Amino acid sequence: MLCQRCGKNPATTHIRTSINGVQQEAMLCSECAAKEEWSGLSSLFTGGLLGSLLKNDLSGTTAAGAVRCTRCGISFEEIARSGKVGCADCYKQFRDKLTPTVERLHGKADHVGKTPRRQPVQNQKSQLEQLKEQLANAVEAQEFELAAQLRDRIREMEGNAQ
Repeated sequence: MLCQRCGKNPATTHIRTSINGVQQEAMLCSECAAKEEWSGLSSLFTGGLLGSLLKNDLSGTTAAGAVRCTRCGISFEEIARSGKVGCADCYKQFRDKLTPTVERLHGKADHVGKTPRRQPVQNQKSQLEQLKEQLANAVEAQEFELAAQLRDRIREMEGNAQ
């Protein structure tokens, strides 16, 4: 497919925009995409956005005296410039400088993972443990009807958990 702007070169960049509910699509060559500043979309999310936020946190360190990651050797200045962290140890090494930026981007700095829409697994386990304890107490007190009900609820919960 040829570029939709110049009609000369092969299209290498697919651009889809949605502004106020109006969607537009364009297939551009690298030259036209560069003119429209679409060729570096990845830099918007790495060097562009994250890098610009990190550059605000640079505390006047110079490249010569910069603290470097003990594992990969990257400095915070290089992270700020590129918007990319070198390795997992960089998060530990530059935690004090990265945390404010990560909090601005995500609202929090601690990763907690995803939880299912239904009841969280941890809460479900604690309920299961409570039911098992209640079952043991009911059997000890010889309340067999209650014990049978609790046993059925436990089986149902264990079946849903798997």
